Amino acid sequence: MKNALTLLLLLSLFLCCKKSKVVDTNVVAPNSGVLLQKLIIRGPLSTNGGEVQYFQHDVNGRLVNILDSANAGAGIMVTNTPFAYSASGMLSQYGQIAPTLSSIQLTYDSNNVLTGGTSQSFNPNSLFPYSHSFKCTITNDQVSQAVVTDLRSGAQTTFLQTYDDNGNIIKRVILNSAGVVVETYTYTYGTHYSPQYTNHLKYNIGFLFPFTGQDDYFNTNEMLTENLNGIIFECIYTYNQQYPLSKIELQPPSNYQVAYWYTYSGL
Repeated sequence: MKNALTLLLLLSLFLCCKKSKVVDTNVVAPNSGVLLQKLIIRGPLSTNGGEVQYFQHDVNGRLVNILDSANAGAGIMVTNTPFAYSASGMLSQYGQIAPTLSSIQLTYDSNNVLTGGTSQSFNPNSLFPYSHSFKCTITNDQVSQAVVTDLRSGAQTTFLQTYDDNGNIIKRVILNSAGVVVETYTYTYGTHYSPQYTNHLKYNIGFLFPFTGQDDYFNTNEMLTENLNGIIFECIYTYNQQYPLSKIELQPPSNYQVAYWYTYSGL
């Protein structure tokens, strides 16, 4: 699910607490050998087959690229988003190659604890590149706070995040530069796997992820509801064993429906 302020931040970036999760460099999905390969997204107004995302992995099962063939109305727009990892297995950089050039670089301390990072992007339709920095506070091995600073204007956006015992984010509060709460999100979960979860992405930086279902890459379980300031988005799934095969997202106030289909290898 996408929220307005997060998407606004992501567009400006142009990509811009309880239980710890251990980075496993051998498997991506919670079940060894099962990898998400393809995601199809269609809404009532989708044409040309909707949006299709392809997920590429290295020999260790780590996500290394997302190829997005999106419905751009007049035609097909292809976005390439590669991921890079450090020698210790931590996500170090990711970004979009086209149509917008962007790069997000993550920094860690000597113990591989996330400290923050920088983001830069250039849109051909803009005269100036977008540049942001962000600093993270880690509590119980989770990102409990992140402060994102616009390096041109100095404006700051703060994200406060709390989690359940499975590592799923259950609350995100967004504050502006004045410290005023702009939006509050709460979430509930089921007992199956999150369809896009990969345990190679240890720290939840969904607020910097320019992808559909950005938190699904970090949540262990499938999200059932998202409550935005009292407006509730609901998800209904079908499954194969513990893995979601499809999802219907009901968006208020008219229960506008968006459909998702997931294809895995090894299942």
